[in-house]
Amino acid sequence: MLTYNIEEGSEQIRAVLLAQASGAGTTEPTPEELEPFHDKYREMRENPCEVSIPFLSEIAEALPASHPRILRDFPKVITLVKTVALLHADSRERDESGAVVATVEDYEQVRQLVEDT
Repeated sequence: MLTYNIEEGSEQIRAVLLAQASGAGTTEPTPEELEPFHDKYREMRENPCEVSIPFLSEIAEALPASHPRILRDFPKVITLVKTVALLHADSRERDESGAVVATVEDYEQVRQLVEDT
């Protein structure tokens, strides 16, 4: 499971309320639209894949240790890096055990995604 913080300001809340009032986004996806996601899910269940992050200690050293919240956030960062690496698994190297090897670019994508939070 991935979590992502969303903006909760009054302007954003008003926009969501108006979208809900107009019925936007209330249509269910068709089975055909969902099929690629179901295919990927089945593939991942049948062929589970591990991810190796060779620079994990460097990430841990670089993160601020000034607030206990980092103890909750660090595992989330790790999960996001692994997720990005899996999304790019076809273009990533694998180690001797077959695990996808995450790259610094994978981490950079995650950093850009979460740096404001």
